[in-house]
Amino acid sequence: MKAKLTGTLIAAVVCTALLGMTANSKNGNEKVVAATTNDGNFWEKYGEWEALLEGKNGIPKDEAKAGQILTQLIKGVYLVKFGTAEGFNPQTPGEFLQVFSKTSSLRSDKNRLGGSGFFRTKRDNNKLMASFLTEQPDQMKQDIEKNPQLAFISTEEITPDKFILHVKSAQESLRNEPMVKSSSPIVVNPAEPSCTPLLHKLLKAVEANDYESFAADITDAFKSGLTKQMFEGVSNQASPRLKMGYTCLFLGELNQQGCQVYLWKLVFKDGGNDGFAKLVVLKDGKVAGFLLQ
Repeated sequence: MKAKLTGTLIAAVVCTALLGMTANSKNGNEKVVAATTNDGNFWEKYGEWEALLEGKNGIPKDEAKAGQILTQLIKGVYLVKFGTAEGFNPQTPGEFLQVFSKTSSLRSDKNRLGGSGFFRTKRDNNKLMASFLTEQPDQMKQDIEKNPQLAFISTEEITPDKFILHVKSAQESLRNEPMVKSSSPIVVNPAEPSCTPLLHKLLKAVEANDYESFAADITDAFKSGLTKQMFEGVSNQASPRLKMGYTCLFLGELNQQGCQVYLWKLVFKDGGNDGFAKLVVLKDGKVAGFLLQ
């Protein structure tokens, strides 16, 4: 069953990008492609830090080096906490985020943490309390304070220990199970999964026409279905729009045919059609499937 799913995605990364963009062009619409990050970005550093801290993705555990990277990651990062007001009693993180988004357009940036990231909720006396990591704490405070359903609590500069505690914490819910891994219906902007840096790396490789970088993180089965020529064809068509910039909005996680599948909406800075990314990551950190629409 897994082979069938990943095989479909292997074909889709080529067919969707090539055939889909051709069809859109015939209709006179904008091309729907993915975009990527710049060199030296927050998400790449985060991925390296996590790999060194936990010793995964083929990287030996090195807590000292991980600590050095973490010092860079947390520069200018703040923790903003907020609760509910006016009888608002969200049961899930998704319900909380829907209300937050009514008065705030803050999002994670393509190469920085940006306005908001690592959304977390915690149960407290039968209510949910929420928090974000952000590089724009003042703007976030203003957005929260102008929302009648939310109550600002505090802003504090992040420390290494607080950063680790926050990003590794579970997404809690007032329902029976925490919203960490779920096959339930997708909610709006749940917390970014740990594979987000991997998504950015793959998208960057598509933009840069870097087959070697892309192939370094995919399974042998995926690699056998994606030749360098096929990859270059996709990259050549996608690069012009990729370089204009985008924002990734995590939609949710699915369990399909025994695989964990991660979904993102791609919002482009040129104001054209949105894109869609679907990523299948195995337990060893390798990518078994990647769909771009």
